[in-house]
Amino acid sequence: MTKYKNTVLSKNIYLEFISAIVLKLVLDYAYIYITLKVNIDGFYHGNFYLFNYLIGWILALNIFLFLQYKRDIKIYPIFLMLYVFYILPNIVYYSFENLSLKFLIFILAPYIVILLLVKNFDLKIDNKLKLNVDIKYLIYFSIIFALVTLFHLIWTTNADFVLDFRKVYQFREKYDISNNGIWGYLNNWVKIFVLFLFAYALYTKRYFWAVSSILIMFSFYIFTGNKSTFVSLFIVLFFYILYKIKWNTSTILFFFIFLFGSIVIFAKTTGEIWLISIAIRRALYVPAVLNFAYFEFFSKNEFIYWSNSILKYFFEYPYDKNFPFLIGEYLKKPDTYANTGFIAVSFAHAGLWGIVFYTILASVIMNIINYFIVDKMKFIQFSIIFLPIFTFFTVTDLTTTILTHGLLVSILLIIFIYSTKDNFKCVE
Repeated sequence: MTKYKNTVLSKNIYLEFISAIVLKLVLDYAYIYITLKVNIDGFYHGNFYLFNYLIGWILALNIFLFLQYKRDIKIYPIFLMLYVFYILPNIVYYSFENLSLKFLIFILAPYIVILLLVKNFDLKIDNKLKLNVDIKYLIYFSIIFALVTLFHLIWTTNADFVLDFRKVYQFREKYDISNNGIWGYLNNWVKIFVLFLFAYALYTKRYFWAVSSILIMFSFYIFTGNKSTFVSLFIVLFFYILYKIKWNTSTILFFFIFLFGSIVIFAKTTGEIWLISIAIRRALYVPAVLNFAYFEFFSKNEFIYWSNSILKYFFEYPYDKNFPFLIGEYLKKPDTYANTGFIAVSFAHAGLWGIVFYTILASVIMNIINYFIVDKMKFIQFSIIFLPIFTFFTVTDLTTTILTHGLLVSILLIIFIYSTKDNFKCVE
């Protein structure tokens, strides 16, 4: 029996390794024949160097093998998705441009260190955290919170809405009116609660609430123009399908091979570049461009040392405008707010010491998340926590994500679910 299991495991590892190779090839193809040719932003030049390409393959495959070594941690699927959306795009961008290997190592190393430091451990605090609370109260709160926030959004935007993906950026100026003060936080936090509501409804087969959640999220999209609001629904559906089937690593990789491959084929046969802009360029390669831009700029200019925020009374801010606008100018995109993930931002703040500090902080956060994941409720907890994690890796600063983008709220929610797991009504 043991020999049979080892044989199956060995076959799975080979299949997973081949899947990782195929996915890398698909992303290479998407970059060469789609991103370079469309090149809406003007960021991509195609300065191919064989050395860069070979180094890219070595790094991609070795990081994947290390990821498989850590496959027993509870949040392994999240790290696997970060491999797809963070590690591979940065490697592909490096492989086809004349970029610094040193900067690539700086970009990839924190992921590896965080993955190394995340472990399954037992604090023996179950009794202290156990809550005898019915989950329905969280459901009611989520519904009321969503409706109040949506009403405020409609009121402050005069019920103006957008349906066309191409027009969302022009529309967001109107949305900014409703995003001031405390509402700037609430408008972001509410997505976490609606995702919880949607995931719980699917898990317990309460399809009326599932449809209601979709309508609420769609309403937030049309009144804000924020595509992540709409895309987040597919994240929940992805995890739902994942845990309804007997998934493994190759299942997830094959899904993304099919997804990105289909998008590339669709774009090449129809000429519809907007889909590429959303699904390939914006989600994969723009964050990679910004990562390298941050490292290039701040390796030659002064660090910020958090003088734009918590340490403003101790350090003088060295620039005349917010640093994301500086990066926009550096990329010849003036007036563009070029924000990116926590690794590049940490370098902007304090160089290598900034990266070390943020990596330690992120490791603590990821260990907390890993600890409070419950097997029978992984689907719901992953649906809640993935978007904030993805945000601080690819979109914005870690400290900003903790409060503004709902990471803290998401962690509190998964702790609440963990604490009420004995009362949690789950449908297998």
